Amino acid sequence: MSPAEILRKTVVSTLCVLLLCVVGQTGVRNQEAIEPRLNKSATPPAPPAVTKFAKRYLRSIEYTNPYDSPGGHGLDFIFLGESQSHRGGWRVIVVRASNSKPLLIWDSNSLSHDYYFSSSGLSSLDSDADGTDGYIVTWRGCAPHDCGDGRLGFALFSSRTNQTYVGHITTKDDGSYVVTYYPNSGIPDVYRNQLDRMMCSPGNGASDPSKLPIKCPNR
Repeated sequence: MSPAEILRKTVVSTLCVLLLCVVGQTGVRNQEAIEPRLNKSATPPAPPAVTKFAKRYLRSIEYTNPYDSPGGHGLDFIFLGESQSHRGGWRVIVVRASNSKPLLIWDSNSLSHDYYFSSSGLSSLDSDADGTDGYIVTWRGCAPHDCGDGRLGFALFSSRTNQTYVGHITTKDDGSYVVTYYPNSGIPDVYRNQLDRMMCSPGNGASDPSKLPIKCPNR
């Protein structure tokens, strides 16, 4: 082998190693952005029947996250993917793997009437155990072209209450904020506080949380 060929192979090998390092690090960062608090315990994948059921609603599935369903009724699977609906976009559904047939527990399309959730992305989804034999699913959206300081939506689904709670941030012309909750009363404190934390988050909430008319946990 000539010196030129040896040099060429060495350069190619070095570039391949560098490329693999960059891609690997980027992949880890993207996964952390998309799956900020995935359940890390050793849980089984969604049964084929549950995945097949989910594909009635989702054209593609980005990831699946299982949690114990309240009351010990098996597992609930959170699916995130591209919606089958004519509107497209990202969609989240929760499917229970029951003994008889899969059951749809929650669908982010229930928020489709809310203009504050017209736009959303992969990193808009989060989920976590709520510490009370249940879990929560949170979803962030915004009005089109108002995803900075404009009109932001924050939703929380509780498996324990089987209810969805929503908070809106509206930015006024003077730069101040108006916060509205739905329902406007009766939201359990633990979920109201979680909505407040979402709205106060420097990365996903208001750009200047100090101007929010609510008490942020980090103040």
